[in-house]
Amino acid sequence: MKVLLQRQFPNPEGGYDAELLKVLKQWQFDHARAINAASTYSYQTPADAFSITVPDVDSLILDPAGILNTGTLTLPASADGHILRITSEQPIHAITINPNTGQTVKNAPTSLFGGGIGIAFQLANSVWYRLY
Repeated sequence: MKVLLQRQFPNPEGGYDAELLKVLKQWQFDHARAINAASTYSYQTPADAFSITVPDVDSLILDPAGILNTGTLTLPASADGHILRITSEQPIHAITINPNTGQTVKNAPTSLFGGGIGIAFQLANSVWYRLY
């Protein structure tokens, strides 16, 4: 990499020149901004028999005060390739994960026990697929 960079941005002293550092700093700034913009979440403290429509975020954090018997999530209308992570800090014995209008969900969990799931949306067939 260093040889390639020195060929593209030659410097008679043998180090990296100011133009290269400027390009690298701009790249780092642009990519950090994109990563931070994509890292959105919703923090919820549901009670038993909750019903939550998930906003268009990357992560849903459920932090109930105790064990929940039931709850329902409705997934967001989403963009192609959207990956949504859902986690609960307490067990949820029976959870229903509903798709949004015109969508379907494959292999949705029926409970959450001290962990989480990841699901991805494919726009071509309007399906949420379970990743883990």
